[in-house]
Amino acid sequence: MFSGLNGDKPDPALDIPQAYSAGPRDPKAAEARMPPNDWWRSFRSRELTEIVEVARESNLDIAAAVARIVQADAQSRITGAALLPTVGLGANATRARSSQSTAGGGSNFGSFGGSESNNLSASLTASYEIDFWGKNRSLVRAAEETAIGTRFDREVIALSTEAAAANAYFLVLASQDRLQVARNNYQSANRVLTLIQQRLSAGTASALEVAEQQSVVDTQRALIPPLEQTRWRC
Repeated sequence: MFSGLNGDKPDPALDIPQAYSAGPRDPKAAEARMPPNDWWRSFRSRELTEIVEVARESNLDIAAAVARIVQADAQSRITGAALLPTVGLGANATRARSSQSTAGGGSNFGSFGGSESNNLSASLTASYEIDFWGKNRSLVRAAEETAIGTRFDREVIALSTEAAAANAYFLVLASQDRLQVARNNYQSANRVLTLIQQRLSAGTASALEVAEQQSVVDTQRALIPPLEQTRWRC
């Protein structure tokens, strides 16, 4: 009978170590063991380097991640504008004309003239909203953290793309090797079958041995088409 059925609770006290004995304890040492950004170059394969670089340049997910970084940076600047004073500039222009009359000697008619004047004025206003409760500063901090997060998202997408391209390349190489091994095994099984058939003709082998070897040949031949399909799918 279990002890829990009697109301007895097991002792959950566990001896948990303060630190693990394996692995680096210094965070800087752990970061130093991280692979470089161009880790695929360490394989010294020109084909792999070209495949990964093409994947990085033509991947639409990476392009979308870069666009989100630009968008987040712009949103951060827009949000930060609330902490700056608002400045307004106004201008006004008016044009006035004044008239005057003059009279000549003996003439019944007077001559009228006038003058024109232009009035230009400009005004500059500034206002500032006091962020008493820290709302605007919190919004700016949130926008900045979002911009930082989009950069990490871009790095994750880029790393996933690089790993997918490298895995596909290694899968092709493995499929080619397995296909070559399967073809070699098939050829070897055929040669053995030919020898057994010759022994059968000479009377030193039985029909059972020929049938058994023919089964081996058929099995090896059946392994080749799936490997060829795997290689072409990659």
